[in-house]
Amino acid sequence: MHIAMLVDLPDSGRASGVERSTAAVVAGLRERGIRVTLLAPSRGEARAAHDDVTELDMGGRYQILRGFRPWISSAHRALRELEPDVVHGQGLLHNGIAASAWRDTPTVVTAHGDPVADARWHYRPITRPLLLPLLRRTATRVVTSADCIVNVAPDWRVNCPREPREWLHIPNPVDPSFFGTEDPIQPPRVLYFGGTRGIKGLDVLLDAWPTVTRIRPDATVHVWGMPRDDDARIAQRCRTTPACTLEGVATPDTVALEMHRGGVLVVPSRYEVAPLAIAEGWAVGIPVVATAAGGVSALAEGAATLCPAERPDELASAILAALERGPAIIARIAEGHVRADASRVAAVTEAHIALYERLLKGSRP
Repeated sequence: MHIAMLVDLPDSGRASGVERSTAAVVAGLRERGIRVTLLAPSRGEARAAHDDVTELDMGGRYQILRGFRPWISSAHRALRELEPDVVHGQGLLHNGIAASAWRDTPTVVTAHGDPVADARWHYRPITRPLLLPLLRRTATRVVTSADCIVNVAPDWRVNCPREPREWLHIPNPVDPSFFGTEDPIQPPRVLYFGGTRGIKGLDVLLDAWPTVTRIRPDATVHVWGMPRDDDARIAQRCRTTPACTLEGVATPDTVALEMHRGGVLVVPSRYEVAPLAIAEGWAVGIPVVATAAGGVSALAEGAATLCPAERPDELASAILAALERGPAIIARIAEGHVRADASRVAAVTEAHIALYERLLKGSRP
């Protein structure tokens, strides 16, 4: 079996959760003897670090305004030469549209995020009225054209503009380093790995922090996702917040190590689809606190302490409850352990192989 997978390369060598998940799926498939060819839009300096990726000319800027036609043409030229059995695009925009427009073989697209919701935080307000309809139109074409949508969220309504023709839920894979045989100790540490973007809600966590420390003066909060010398306003605020440590940029190994050291994982985002950190926290066995934003409720209800987004007072209460580790928190940790098993790389790999085989046989997922 030969899979052609359309992927993105990390910026400056720092892989996002989506890129880490994709890399784990590819590695799992290759370990099972599946031939996987990776195609990606050219990113210049990233080339040397990704020798197994064929980089393609995307065809210039402003692709969304051009319906991604130059990129689709470039990707399809490469696919005609490769003659794969299945084409798999990662994401609902450029990779997804190129994959779903391919007609010679079965097509799969993984819906990692919500491009429309994300754009509301990524683009300036003046550009949103133009871009949001284009993004929604592209995502709609993808979900209605691909033979199957793999959604990392358990509810397609979280990030698809309409119901896909066919879809199934396969969670993000979690690296084996997060799975352990012993429960970590539980020091009064709060762990944040979300970075500086406003959508990730670090400012909400910092707003909640005085309430936490007033009741638990022994608690500390540890922030990863930016260089220690970052001069952004949110980084400066971290430095001036009592009992807050700016830890720097975390590698996946760092995330696993710090979770195994124990504490409470907090995901205070204003919007998420299926954050990888939650599944990683479940695998380790630490309490998870998250805002019930986007797909988090469908993903984590019963296995995390949930609270409304942008409510520092309720976030503080949820953190304090997790630090106390009462019976409800212990039950959620146990449920998280159960759910984490579906995110093991072997399980995710098997789910993908089963999907490819069904599509090649012409049966419905």
